[in-house]
Formats: sequence, structure tokens, C-alpha cells
Amino acid sequence: MENDIQELFEALHSVSVEYLTGLNRNNVERIIQLMPQIQQFAKWFLEKGQLEIERKINEELVVGFLQILKDITESLEQEDHVLLHDAIAYGVLDYLKLFLGQEEEVDESL
Repeated sequence: MENDIQELFEALHSVSVEYLTGLNRNNVERIIQLMPQIQQFAKWFLEKGQLEIERKINEELVVGFLQILKDITESLEQEDHVLLHDAIAYGVLDYLKLFLGQEEEVDESL
């Protein structure tokens, strides 16, 4: 799963950078194309025991992630590019980072 997470992170990070730099303000199609990978990660993440942390903290992370998924759904329905970007850049990417190997360097220049 780590390779899938790395690939998804890189793809979403690229979408985020393009949005922020103005290269592509209409990121909806790329996000829709990545939804199967986002859903795969969501299913995997929401299974019990993915993080070895206190139960209460894990529950808070799950609730936060479910809110991010709700924001993605709403932003796609309402064609809200800003909410979609925020949910990806400040939501999904942060959760993906939790599972990237510490020894692996994340290429932030993508």
C-alpha cells in the first residue's frame, strides 16, 4: 500500500501546486480521475489498526477524515473549486503523509 500512497500523494500534490500557481484552476477532472485511488486509500485507512496510536486520537483522525471526504463530495456536487482544493491540499495530503515512510523524502517540488 505504501507505493500506492506515494503515487497518490505525488499526483494530488501536483494538482495542488498547479491550482495554487494558477496553471490549472479547474482541477475537478483530475480529482475525479484520482477518486478510485482516493477511495482505495479511504477504505484502507478507515479499517481498524492502520495507525498504532491511542484509540481516542485514532477516532478523532477518522472523524476528521470523514469530514474531508464529505467536503470532497460536496465540492464536486457544487463545483466548488476552492473547497475541493482545500480538502485535497489541507486534508487528504496530510493524511497520506501519515503513512509515507519517514526515511523516504517527499518531493515537495512536484
